[in-house]
Amino acid sequence: MGHEKIGLIFMSVVLVTGCGGSGVNFDYPTRRGEITPSGVRLGGVFRMNEEGTPRSLDPVRIGDSVSHHIGQQIFDSVLTFDDDLELRPGIAESYELSGDGLVYTFKIRSGVRFQDDPCFPGGRGREVTAHDVAYSLTRNLIPANLSTGVWLFDTLVEGAKEFLEGQADHVSGFRVLDDSTFQIRLKKPFAPFPYRLAMSYCFVVPREAVEHYGQDFFQHPVGTGPFRFAYWKPNQELLLVRNLNYWQKDADGVSLPYLDAIRISFINDLKIAFLEFDLGNLDFVQEIHDDIWSKVFDETGRVRPAYQKYQIDGRLMWITQYYGFNLTKPPFKDNRALRQAFNYAIDRESLIKYVLNGRGEAARGVVPPNMPGYTSRVEGYPFNLEKARKLMAQAGYPNGEGLGEITLQLNSAGTLNENVAEAVQEQLSKIGVKVQLRVVDWSQHLESLDNYEPVFFRMAWVADWPEPENFLALLYGSNLSPAGPNHTAYANPEFDRLYEQAIATPDEAERYALYQQAEQIAVEDAPWLFLYNTKRYNVRQPYVRNMRLNAQELMFLTRVWLDEP
Repeated sequence: MGHEKIGLIFMSVVLVTGCGGSGVNFDYPTRRGEITPSGVRLGGVFRMNEEGTPRSLDPVRIGDSVSHHIGQQIFDSVLTFDDDLELRPGIAESYELSGDGLVYTFKIRSGVRFQDDPCFPGGRGREVTAHDVAYSLTRNLIPANLSTGVWLFDTLVEGAKEFLEGQADHVSGFRVLDDSTFQIRLKKPFAPFPYRLAMSYCFVVPREAVEHYGQDFFQHPVGTGPFRFAYWKPNQELLLVRNLNYWQKDADGVSLPYLDAIRISFINDLKIAFLEFDLGNLDFVQEIHDDIWSKVFDETGRVRPAYQKYQIDGRLMWITQYYGFNLTKPPFKDNRALRQAFNYAIDRESLIKYVLNGRGEAARGVVPPNMPGYTSRVEGYPFNLEKARKLMAQAGYPNGEGLGEITLQLNSAGTLNENVAEAVQEQLSKIGVKVQLRVVDWSQHLESLDNYEPVFFRMAWVADWPEPENFLALLYGSNLSPAGPNHTAYANPEFDRLYEQAIATPDEAERYALYQQAEQIAVEDAPWLFLYNTKRYNVRQPYVRNMRLNAQELMFLTRVWLDEP
């Protein structure tokens, strides 16, 4: 792929793309070559890659990491996270909670404008008001929008269910008190609620853009974020350019973002992506392909001299990798012994050492082990073939007899998913289970999960916020797909009771103790084949500055800059 070049030509940025070398002009001034009082070099195109393609850039449909990484640059949410993953003001500059824990009152920040776009009169973006917040959150509850974020509000916000079911013309719990004051009224206390308002589903959008672009809004997003949408070539690349009217400034009073643009390529093969990086055609890659791992790291895990010029960071992420069991269909429906047998049959340590090159830790349960303030007491499923075989017999399938072939569906994303699946396939064969692999693209995978089609499927959850509830919500009985993220259809009344008691408990220590009890129940029920918690290695060119890896895999690019003349 070619390298973008930015030049000051008639005060416009000229971006030369790598696909065909066609020049695309965007009429705004570049700051290429300017240096701030703090030594930040402004301008430039940040070139990164995403495995897979975005599902949608309409916030109500952004439920996957790829779409979120892009949406995070285009939109702002009511509340947000900083680089340390602490909850911070976003479009709402402050909020207050009533004494009964039911009413949140938000003060909307003044001076935040939507990005310039033809959907507005004269193409000039207008200022955001509390009405826009109410409109954006309500969109999640309009059935025609097919939002995957319905579960954020439907059972929690006053009047949400009535609106969702067509019994009301507005959500009574979303109240605009004036242009700068927005209020949310809950039906019951929910201690982690503010975290939800930092999710992609709560990105704020203008009514004008949604109505102007109609069904195409998902591929022509308009928000208030640091970068505005330029174009999207499916399966090739996507370009974002600096929002000249972005509301944030740095300590020197310099308007953010520092970059002129972000170009995102969609190379599914990690090996090819890293080779492009090594050739200088990418500034950042999120992972290192297995075939390249031994070239970059020696046997002790140290970076080899030839690659020490790059910035390489590794850390355990808030990501749980698992294979889900469809509990609406045989053979896994009403057969806990079978699900437990699968779990005991997996040698996770071997999987991590030989397939993942050490990039993970064995998943003992639902919640990652490094979640702040949470110490899980679940023991999980240690590798035990003898116990697995006994459970297979107890399940009615001794040595796999009568079980038939099980199809494991996974999404295409380089070769890592396939390599892991093949290892699991081989390990399950030792207890007589025959597994066939079916690989589909990401959007098809998600759609089939929403409809409970695959009986056995690969999935992972990346934390939306630093609270165990965010992972346990995947197994809450009221969060069934497609409205919610419970793709297994797991429902246990005792789990649900503990979960509900926990989320209504404001004291963190008490709440976390209840989470631990709920997690233990879920692990014993085994709605998932627990695999591993991901350890990720990001690689950046030596001139990339102010980009930090975080456990939530959020993509903070507003203050990234390129120290390259």
